[in-house]
Parts: sequence; C-alpha cells; structure tokens
Amino acid sequence: MIHGGDPKAYARVRGLKERDVLDFSVNLNPLGPPKVVEKVWEELRECVIPYPPIGGEGIKDYYETKFGIPRDMVVPGNGSTELIYLIPRALKPNTTLVLEPTYSDYKRASILAGVRVMTYTLDPLTGFDYPGVSSLEGLIRRVDSVWLGRPNNPTGKGISKGEIKYLSKRFPQKLFILDESFVQFTEDWFPETYISGDLPQNIIVIHSLTKFYSLAGIRMGAAIGHRYMVESLLRFKEPWTVNGVADKIAPFLAFEEEYESKTRRFVKGERLRLRGQIVSDPSWDVLESEANYFLLKWKGSKSLDEVMDSLYKNGIFVRDARNFVGLEENYIRIGLRSEEENDLLLSYLKAITGEAHVRPISISGLCA
Repeated sequence: MIHGGDPKAYARVRGLKERDVLDFSVNLNPLGPPKVVEKVWEELRECVIPYPPIGGEGIKDYYETKFGIPRDMVVPGNGSTELIYLIPRALKPNTTLVLEPTYSDYKRASILAGVRVMTYTLDPLTGFDYPGVSSLEGLIRRVDSVWLGRPNNPTGKGISKGEIKYLSKRFPQKLFILDESFVQFTEDWFPETYISGDLPQNIIVIHSLTKFYSLAGIRMGAAIGHRYMVESLLRFKEPWTVNGVADKIAPFLAFEEEYESKTRRFVKGERLRLRGQIVSDPSWDVLESEANYFLLKWKGSKSLDEVMDSLYKNGIFVRDARNFVGLEENYIRIGLRSEEENDLLLSYLKAITGEAHVRPISISGLCA
C-alpha cells in the first residue's frame, strides 16, 4: 500500500539522498494539535502503564458530548482505517460500488472481506465530481453497498446530504458507507454532516479524529451507525484497539470550538490563495476542492518524476497521486501547511517552470 507521509521511502525508490523535508503529502490540520493536548500531556503519561478501557470509552465520550450521539451507536477504532476494514468484514455485503479515484483501502478492505467490487471511474473533464443522482441510481441498483467520501480523498469533492438522503430512501436495502474523515475541514460541515444520533439503518459513517486534530500518530476514529449495525460490528471487532493515550485525549477534543473555527477559516483562505497563485501557471491544472488538500495535474515539458525529484532535493515533498485509479497521468496531491511553508511551496513550483530561482531550504527539528 502507498500512502502519503513517507518521504524516506520515496528517496530510497528514486535513489536520492535522504533529507529533511516539508511534507505536503499528508493532509493533517496545518495548525497542528489543539493546545489542550500539551496542557494535559503529563496526565497522558499516566495512561501508558495500565490497560485502557476495552471499548474505547473516551472516544464514545467525545461523540456523546460533541454530537449528542448515544454511546451504543459508536464503535471506537484505531483511526478510521480500522473501521474501513471492519465494516465489510462484519456487515458482509455481497457487492459494493467504489467510485474512483478514491482512497484505495475501500476497495482493498472489500476484496479482503470477500466482497465483489464494482468500480466506476469519475470524469476528469468534470474535475472528478460525483455523477448526478440519476447516474448514481443506475449504479447503486446493481450493488448491495456503496462507498462515498465526504469529501472524497484525493479529489476533495463531496456529495450533498440531500442527494444521499434521497438515494438512501430510494434504496432502503442498500448499505451506504460514508467516510467523513475530512468533513470538519469543510466550510458548511455541520448542517451537511451525517455524524448524528439520528441515522437510518442503511447508513454508516466513518470519522477520524486524527486528521482534523492533527494527531495521526495517536490513531483515533469511530464508526457511527444504527444500534443493530453497531451490534454486528462489535461481534467482529478486536478488543483494545484504542490505546490509553488516545482514550484520554479524545474527550478533551469535544470542547475545541475556537480551534475548529480558526482551522476552517485558515484552510479556506489558504486553499483559495494557493489555488489562485498556481492556476495562473499554464504548466499546472488545479482542481477545486472542499478540503484541506487539492489535486494538481502537471502539463509541463519535464516528466513528473523530474518535477518531484527537484522538489524533494530542495526540501519539498508532495504526494505522487499516480497510484490512484484515474490519476495515472501526472497528478499530485498537496496538503496545506502554514502560510510561510505554503509560500515556500509556491516559490519552488514557480522555479520549476522557470518563473523564479530559489535556494534549497534548510529544515531541522522535524518529527520523523
């Protein structure tokens, strides 16, 4: 499996000298973790020795406090990826629909669970938007379940709550698996989210606490669904997948309204600023996005490998998106970082196309 966040592996494959880089391949909150994590750090040390609660009670506290979701509708997990693999294994749909390009683990998790996968490739001419409701009706009619990213990774595109409501009522026997790992980055997320205590029996929502709160090293997430669905998931779920540190931190995150609002303002502003700067360069196509990342397509005379190597040698690492189905032709994904770091990225992108000349940056003190 190939994911973002591994510049050392990239250097080994490309035969480059390893160096510290600004990692734009990951899609975490550019503001870093909330300050409350540092405030309670001494308390977290006390969670290392004893066994944590077997069922991830701290994560249940988060969803109960923040969203009013009953605890018996929440399945805590070791990040959203654990739940992605658990759902097809436990709920056992015969067939599923995956709209690509999208997160590759949807397909892999389904195949490993013995689910037959039907794929549909989104149209690059529409910016990889989801197809309209009538097209989705025709596709969903042929399967038992469907995976939908809200917003989708890596395209940053979403499907509206109204469309899902219509489709889920139109097909009450079909399972709708909604991945809302990045939903909190979107501007109008709260009225649009399905993270709710009032879910129909055929919708299950996957949510991550690691992306939005920039805590990927700790691993926290949950699946939210109807009580009957949760009972099925728990019969297949391994015990103790939520460690003590994650269990302790999660409840504190429910009270970070100022941090959340600041994040959404920053992400929207930087996404529009970067896109506006890059889109003027004819060497790049820049897709619109609702999330904290966006796709670029390289159209210059150099190969994309040369472009990525040049960026890496100068301390910039981006996500090679060519291993996503439908993005094989010169796509990269960029996750937002701080304003200063985003400016450095812009300067190097301009240097590649001959608009500017910059010196390699020196980076130290980065977490490996």
